[in-house]
Amino acid sequence: MNPKSSWELYMSIKSSDDIEEVETLMSDSADIELQEKDINYIQNHAEVRLMQMTVIDFHDKAYLIMTDPSNDRMEITTIEELPNEVRETLIDKLP
Repeated sequence: MNPKSSWELYMSIKSSDDIEEVETLMSDSADIELQEKDINYIQNHAEVRLMQMTVIDFHDKAYLIMTDPSNDRMEITTIEELPNEVRETLIDKLP
């Protein structure tokens, strides 16, 4: 199973039986390395509010859009313009 959203990934980690199963889920995300203690924390703690963040670069400005993916219908919770320094740092990190 390949999670289609951060909510599906969270629920898959929460219900997985072992770290190898989680590593399989994360195989396409080379930059993310969860350790067993991270997985145990996710599995042993109460539900958290999961937020997705998207940055849109538009006409020399960057906007952070936060959404709540845990509903059937995506809910936008926040839209903020990012400072230019943050925008430039993010652009520098692009592949």
